[in-house]
Amino acid sequence: MIFLLVVFFPSIAFADASQGGYLSYVLKSFGSLLIVVSLMFAVVYVLKKINISSRFRSSRIRVVDRLYIDNKHSIVIAEIDNNRYALGVGENINVIDKLDENGYEKLSD
Repeated sequence: MIFLLVVFFPSIAFADASQGGYLSYVLKSFGSLLIVVSLMFAVVYVLKKINISSRFRSSRIRVVDRLYIDNKHSIVIAEIDNNRYALGVGENINVIDKLDENGYEKLSD
């Protein structure tokens, strides 16, 4: 990536701020910005390839759906050992009800 920057923007690599004036400052700033942004994209790409989130997934617990009520509260449909539960999530987690396999009707009244 740095090679491409030097090829397409040679003034970035060889700019001397004391001789070039404000244009060299702008070119150095733009080059630095391009390097930082390309490094950020490279890190994101590597993290996606590693897929670090899949290492923390459980085969017994799965979030089926989530409805946000506000920033701190939500209602979650979770599947735990092939049973579905409606959970109220906030400062605490509360079981609202156990659901059938479709998730629409209550099993217990």
